[in-house]
Amino acid sequence: MRAAFAVGVLLSVLVLAVASCAGRCDPSSCQGCCDANGSCQQIGPTACATPGNICRACSAGLACVMGACVLPGTGASGGSGGAGGSAGGSAGTGGTAGSGAGGGGGGGAGGDGCSDAAKLVYLVDKNNAFLSFNPGLFGQATALSVLGTLSCPAQSAGRPYSMAVDRNAIAWVNYDSAQLFAVNLTGGLTCNTTAFSVQRNIGLFGMGFVSNAPGSTQETLYLAGHPPSGTGTTAQLSTLSLPAATIAPPLATLSGAPELTGTGNAELWAFFPDAQMPRISRLDKATGAATTTYPLAALAGAPGAWAFAFWGGDFWVFLRKSTELSSTIYRVSGSSGAVLGQYTVTGRSIVGAGVSTCAPVVIQ
Repeated sequence: MRAAFAVGVLLSVLVLAVASCAGRCDPSSCQGCCDANGSCQQIGPTACATPGNICRACSAGLACVMGACVLPGTGASGGSGGAGGSAGGSAGTGGTAGSGAGGGGGGGAGGDGCSDAAKLVYLVDKNNAFLSFNPGLFGQATALSVLGTLSCPAQSAGRPYSMAVDRNAIAWVNYDSAQLFAVNLTGGLTCNTTAFSVQRNIGLFGMGFVSNAPGSTQETLYLAGHPPSGTGTTAQLSTLSLPAATIAPPLATLSGAPELTGTGNAELWAFFPDAQMPRISRLDKATGAATTTYPLAALAGAPGAWAFAFWGGDFWVFLRKSTELSSTIYRVSGSSGAVLGQYTVTGRSIVGAGVSTCAPVVIQ
C-alpha cells in the first residue's frame, strides 16, 4: 500500500463540503464526488468516493468514510496490510525491497483496538524522510505530510529498503545493510535495532501484513526475500515472526522482485515492476500462485524504486522509473486494475510504503 479514521465516531458526522463544478468535474474543481452526469455531489452513503472521483452508492448497512464504504463502528472490518518499497535497481539486477503495513500513532483506540494514526498510509524515501499519505486527498498537496527523518543506526551508511507497519503503530524498516529496525510511530520515530540477521540467504525483502481471517485483529507478516546483495531474478515467499525476527521455511519462489501488501479481508497481493509487463497479482498465501492478475501497461519501464499499498478498495503504487528523478503515485482500481489517476511527488524517491490492517476497505 492514513488520516485519522475513527469510524465509530465519524460515520454520523463525516460530511465533506461540495464545491460547485465549473466545467469538468475532477479533484481540482469538486470536493465531493462526480455523478454520471459530471455534476459534483455531496459525499455520503449514496454517493461515496474520494474528492473528484466517480460516485457510487454503498451497500445497505455500510457507511462512507473518506471515500470508502465500511461497516459502521469497526474501522477494520477489512483493512489493508502492508506495502513496501524497493531501494532501487531493476528486477533481477539490483534488488528490490519491501512492503509494509499501515502505521499508527496518536489518538485513542476505537472499538477495533486501533489508534487513529494506525489508519494512515506511511511512506519512507531513500534519504530517510518519513511521511504520512492520506489517499482521501489524492492529487492535493495536503495529501502528504513530512513527519520527520529516520535516524536508525544502520551499518555501512545503509538506507531504507522496505517497510511494514503493524496494528500497534510500529514500523518495521528493512535497510539495504540487511538490518531490520522497529520504529515507534507514536514516540517521535525512535528507532530500535531488532534481533534480525541474514537467514535462509535472505537479507533484503519486500513485506506486508495480512489479516489471518477476514476482519481478524490477528495478522501475519509475509515477505518476498532476496540475498543480502539484492541480486537475483526470483524472490522467496515466506513469513517473518516478530519480535523474534525469524524467517520461516519458504512457501514458494516468485519471479522478479515483487512488493507485497495485504488486506483485512485476509488477501495477499503483489506488485511486480517490470520494463515491459508490470502487473498486480493476488497470491495464494500457501503456494504463491497468482489467482488474479491485473496487467499495468501504463507503468512499463525499467524500475528504479517502487512501493505498494492497498487502501479503501484500491491499490496505490509508488513508482520511480530508472529514467525519472521523482516517484509517481498511481491509483489502481481494486476491482478492475484500471489506472484511475496519478500524481508525481517531486523530489522524492519512495522506497517503502505501509498501511495497517486497521485501515478502511471497500467491502461491498
